[in-house]
Amino acid sequence: MKNKNFIILAALLIISILLITLGIAPTAKKILADNRAITEEKEKMNNLLLRGQNIVKNKNNLAVVEEQLALIENAYLQTGQELAFITDLEKTAAKNNIEQSIIFNNTEITEVNGLKAIPLSLQLTGGVEEIMNYINDLERFDYYIDIERISLSSQGVATSSRRAGEQSYQEQENDQKTNGQSTATLSVSLQGLTYWK
Repeated sequence: MKNKNFIILAALLIISILLITLGIAPTAKKILADNRAITEEKEKMNNLLLRGQNIVKNKNNLAVVEEQLALIENAYLQTGQELAFITDLEKTAAKNNIEQSIIFNNTEITEVNGLKAIPLSLQLTGGVEEIMNYINDLERFDYYIDIERISLSSQGVATSSRRAGEQSYQEQENDQKTNGQSTATLSVSLQGLTYWK
């Protein structure tokens, strides 16, 4: 009986070892391999997700840049629209009570990347405040004007009398009237480049 129990115990031990080596061990190995594969796939998916997010972000950034490029493209003056540009300059001068002469130097045109850079000179005469307002209005133009040099010179003192809807200037030495404000009359030269498409 002892031998029989010993044989049964030995048989159970051998069956257990065979079961572990032939059944459980390969399954455990396969589970570990699958776990590694799942981890690798998860990392790949995260990388693809990040790439996808980067692509979306890049598309959005590209859209913003394209909008800004459109603004820049609109800032160039259009060939054939010279009269509209000169009219805008004249309206701005009239609005600010400035005497103005406009000089385009067509002999020094340079062309870069399909754009023509044409030198522009504006000779302005008026009060300090009016000149400053004119320059501010000039900077608000939709056009891109590259002012390279500003020259100022004084022409004396002007008295500005303001009445409803009327403004007049009279030359004086250093005499101030009680009903007006004295300001220096300036002669200003603005020199720069205009860019035409």
